[in-house]
Amino acid sequence: MQLKKFEAIIQEVQDPMFRMAMSFTGDVNSAKDIVQEVIIKLWKDKDKLEEIQNMKAWSLRITRNLCIDRKRKNRVVPAELDSAFYVESDNPTPERETILEDQMNLVSKALEGLNDKQRMAMILREVEGHTYQEIADLMSENINQVKILIHRGRQNLKSFIQKENEYGIIG
Repeated sequence: MQLKKFEAIIQEVQDPMFRMAMSFTGDVNSAKDIVQEVIIKLWKDKDKLEEIQNMKAWSLRITRNLCIDRKRKNRVVPAELDSAFYVESDNPTPERETILEDQMNLVSKALEGLNDKQRMAMILREVEGHTYQEIADLMSENINQVKILIHRGRQNLKSFIQKENEYGIIG
């Protein structure tokens, strides 16, 4: 594989790999290190990459595995999503910015309460937009298990947010 083609592949998969690494590590520098490590692994196997049908899924699987390995070694705290996924509108008012920040913090806190598999499935589905089959392939689970993980993850998020609303945490 030539360098230009490899660079094009990396450009396509780099952001999803970073977001996944961020969701696991909670640290920008650790996430960047993991992405860099994945890129190095891909470069070392560049001659075999032509055979891979879905590079995005392949690179995300490698990213996932490295994240799990690091988590096992370091027991890292889950990610703060506000820095990785905060989306700004063109001209938000200060009130709107505060509301968005509160909502993002609530979602981050709710996601931290999920187990690793539920959190990963939810992020792959709701943030990355993967299909159930792609998630099943990435997580090495069967599709029914993925559906259960996502369903239970949504239930847990809903329950958490409802409890927060009951106590007047968000308006």
